[in-house]
Amino acid sequence: MRNAVLQFTGISDGLTNETNVLKVDCAALLPSCKRVSVLKIDFDITDTGRVDLAWDTTIPIVFASLAGWGNIKYVKEGGLHHATLGNIVFSTVGFDVNSSYTIKLWLRKKYD
Repeated sequence: MRNAVLQFTGISDGLTNETNVLKVDCAALLPSCKRVSVLKIDFDITDTGRVDLAWDTTIPIVFASLAGWGNIKYVKEGGLHHATLGNIVFSTVGFDVNSSYTIKLWLRKKYD
């Protein structure tokens, strides 16, 4: 399978935010791959918080800061990707008690 669609949800306890939590692990996808391209992002973030999506490395490289609701499409561009990185981490910023997010990622697996 060349494509994957993954959906993530989270609800804040108001005490802590997620910080660089691994959400897309290329080695754990079936079949596994070296990296992914993001084709589309659908998101719904409640309240005033935001969710940062980043390529996983020592200092994560943020590629999307999501707030409110909507979608972002990269299909015409062939997908958003990093030349060598593939895993994706999430960080929440400014979440209060019961703030929540739902994020759906459409991904294309890269095997090279």
